[in-house]
Amino acid sequence: IAYLSVVNDGDNIPLEKQEHIFDRFYRIDEARNSSSQHYGLGLSIAKAVAKGHGGSISVSCHDGKIKFTAYLKIK
Repeated sequence: IAYLSVVNDGDNIPLEKQEHIFDRFYRIDEARNSSSQHYGLGLSIAKAVAKGHGGSISVSCHDGKIKFTAYLKIK
């Protein structure tokens, strides 16, 4: 298994929203619209890629840091 982890500074994502951020077209900030060039597809694509490689992707938030971790099976 290989993993890739990315950490960014940012506001903590509430737990009830974390379970949805990998859903297609989901955006945490509902005030954004398509004119902002954010469509809510990136994380759903990342989930599909990880799943397609027999892996998974997750998010965690602590102390103003957001961490995304993808696990992939190596063949």
